[in-house]
Amino acid sequence: MEANFDEEKPWNSSDSETEEQQPLISSFLEFVVGQSEETAKQYLQETNWNVEEAVRLFYGAAQDDNPAPVAQDDNPAPVAQDDNPAPVAQDDNLSAMFRPPYELMYHGSFYGAIDFAEKQDKWLIVNVQSKREFSSNMLNLETWANEAVSKTIAADFVFWQVYDHVTEGKKVCNFYQLTSFPAVLVLDPSTGLQMKSWPPGMVEATQLLKDLVLFRKRPSQTSLATEAQDAPASMDELEIDEPPVTSSRQKVIYPDLPEEPKVDRTLLCRIGVRLPDGRSLRRNFLKTDPIQLLWSFCSSQLDKAESRSLQLIQAIPGASKTLNYDSKQTFEESELSNSMVSVTWG
Repeated sequence: MEANFDEEKPWNSSDSETEEQQPLISSFLEFVVGQSEETAKQYLQETNWNVEEAVRLFYGAAQDDNPAPVAQDDNPAPVAQDDNPAPVAQDDNLSAMFRPPYELMYHGSFYGAIDFAEKQDKWLIVNVQSKREFSSNMLNLETWANEAVSKTIAADFVFWQVYDHVTEGKKVCNFYQLTSFPAVLVLDPSTGLQMKSWPPGMVEATQLLKDLVLFRKRPSQTSLATEAQDAPASMDELEIDEPPVTSSRQKVIYPDLPEEPKVDRTLLCRIGVRLPDGRSLRRNFLKTDPIQLLWSFCSSQLDKAESRSLQLIQAIPGASKTLNYDSKQTFEESELSNSMVSVTWG
């Protein structure tokens, strides 16, 4: 595209710049190093003050004026799914400038990232980006590309990046109630609980490094109750003396637990549970199964469960919900699919 400004009305330098325009000019000049404010104003006016489009227009004009061969990536990063492509800018120059941190990224689904992080005993950093927000590109350019940040993440975290509009991104946005982007979260892979988040938008490298110090301990070495920053409140956070078991106490009997179903995943409901002893487990149930089987499963994993009742608390971002054993709902009706549940003694 050729940018011809001779026919356009020139920028009137006597016009006072609004508070909204000056930051846009500064942002443009951060990407197009060595250009004048006058040039920035021209390109921003041409694109109705859209910084991303202005940068694209500048590089497009520069290519037309001085065409040069575009370098090819000899070893492009693999993309796990067509449904979850890595965020890539359309223009070659911007693609290099806003290049996602392929070397750091886990390439796969959200639950694949959770499983991988749990096996590695590392925290999971999730970055949900949006094509509508230019600060998503800024994160790639300034934060994820920062050498200290990349080394810290590579050593102690699993990193997963996704767009908000693809299927995997929608799942994450729905569960963690994300509405503003880009979003950066730290998750406990054992429970899926949100341990830390930053205000939507640009997260500076220095601030990120400072906050990540809180996660020097691995998930298996960390107390969920003392370390969680944004995790939902649960009964695990309260110091409650366990009542003694008496011989007169009635034995709790839960329904028989069938074998874990091995059918098409569309028919399954996957639940993660955190037991009172700190263990984290996952189990598949049929969507048509009654939710009482969740108590049966938890009971089967605990030695004292045969003589004590259990309390199950569903982790909901920003809150918690105690499950009702007397409910006649199925897993599908209870909307427990892909939930994380904390187990305490009742």
